[in-house]
Amino acid sequence: TSSTTELWRYWYRRCTQSHETCRAFTPARLIEILAPEGGPQVNLQWRVVLQSDIGHVPYVTLSHCWGSSRHISLTEKTYAKLQSRTWEFSNLPKTYQDSLVVAQALGFKYIWIDSLCIIQDNEEDWLSQSALMERVYQNSACNIAATWADDSQKGCFSKRDPAISSLATITTCKTADGRPIEFQLGDVELTEREFDEAPLNSRAWVLQERYLSRRQISFAKSQVYWECHELRALEQFPARLSGEMYIGGNPYTVLTKPTFHPEAVMDEGDIRQEWSDVVDTYSGMKLTKLSDRAIALSGVAGYARSLNNDEYLAGLLRKSLEQQLCWYAEWGYLLPPSGEYRAPSWSWLSIASKVSCDDFYNFQLTSQLTWGKSCAEVIHASVHSRHPSKLHSFVSGELVLRGILLSCSGSRSDDLSWQFRF
Repeated sequence: TSSTTELWRYWYRRCTQSHETCRAFTPARLIEILAPEGGPQVNLQWRVVLQSDIGHVPYVTLSHCWGSSRHISLTEKTYAKLQSRTWEFSNLPKTYQDSLVVAQALGFKYIWIDSLCIIQDNEEDWLSQSALMERVYQNSACNIAATWADDSQKGCFSKRDPAISSLATITTCKTADGRPIEFQLGDVELTEREFDEAPLNSRAWVLQERYLSRRQISFAKSQVYWECHELRALEQFPARLSGEMYIGGNPYTVLTKPTFHPEAVMDEGDIRQEWSDVVDTYSGMKLTKLSDRAIALSGVAGYARSLNNDEYLAGLLRKSLEQQLCWYAEWGYLLPPSGEYRAPSWSWLSIASKVSCDDFYNFQLTSQLTWGKSCAEVIHASVHSRHPSKLHSFVSGELVLRGILLSCSGSRSDDLSWQFRF
């Protein structure tokens, strides 16, 4: 009743201020979007604000390619200046400007942008904030992806030819009672070209941003895409992207990604399949600094570990480790420079190459599948890290196996394939 107002206010304050398990997550820094009363979008202003000053607020995030252009960023030198005053819209690169416009159109006042919310020349701040990527993107209300732009000066919005994404409708009479059946014809591979192969989606850091976000709106070259846990849509199919898509009579699936979200119900077999998909995709993506190979995956890795109460071992999950050790590089690989340690040699994170998991890892092995049983047993496996999360910054690892030992020699044939003799 109204007579107990102070009591339930007290309960609310106590919960929001001191209950760690109940508390919403807000990044340490955000960009506040300031819009003049009734003013046009070009008059937007912005400033860097601290979570300690604004409390827990809803926010959106931006995924983008930095590119080669130089632009304003948060550094030791600019830190105080970017907080102490508001800044004009024009001070931002085009992608940032567009993301503020999108955020405001969605009804949000705050946005998280990596280069303005992490101190770029402070290694301690960079490591601590990078380790929070899982929480930053999982708690974002929506992730805004500048998918087509390979540089932050190009923006989210692009000039496009409407005919590229248009559909042709064909009506036929195929049912027994003569009812017409309607088919829509279009360039189904357009999504593969402008989404899967887009500049943004080739970057390794972006994988966890997309996989962990509850919602994502992606600005591609010819149309906008939407992804959430219950809906996949694009301008060609605004109501819902149908699962019944075909090329030459064969089913074709687009906008697929692992279901790493809190509402997912996953058994061990599901987790195996999803993790092998992550490894297959992530290992082939680009990194400016190969030393970031582990930390750029840490958000997804941490969440995958928690799904099955597993142990993360530098790119591998402890359960069914025997099958995961059978990964292989799909092409030539690079080893880290002498003196630089990235991961144990038995982990795919130790090399720079696209890799694939062994097919047996994706199946639940039973007593009937004797041909699929492992001939090795893991006696001991551990990885040591400088970071308490044990998701990156690895310094050493140990692995002890018991099994059948065979002598093997390998040679390369003229077609560059390997042949082995046991």
